[in-house]
Amino acid sequence: FSDETLSELRQAWARDDALRAMLGWYRAGARHPPRHAGRITVPSLLIWGEQDRFLGTQLIEPTMALCDQGQLIRFPSASHWVNHEEVDAVCSALESFFQS
Repeated sequence: FSDETLSELRQAWARDDALRAMLGWYRAGARHPPRHAGRITVPSLLIWGEQDRFLGTQLIEPTMALCDQGQLIRFPSASHWVNHEEVDAVCSALESFFQS
């Protein structure tokens, strides 16, 4: 992340309610796990940073197995924040996907 982005994030995180809100998102996910609605039948694009410390690459195959028309783009050197680390490539992938 750039210094400017980190500064903006620190400002947002410094708000009185920020930590509670961030943790609440994870608490809610643990208390109310999403129900699987079945197969994903629309064209889908999965963009994955292979250096993600939170979502391991072992999740790719089961995720893609749910997609009838799934396309996967892996970024070997990107982390959980692939959209920040590979801005141009992610934008190009999205543009190509939506044009097809």
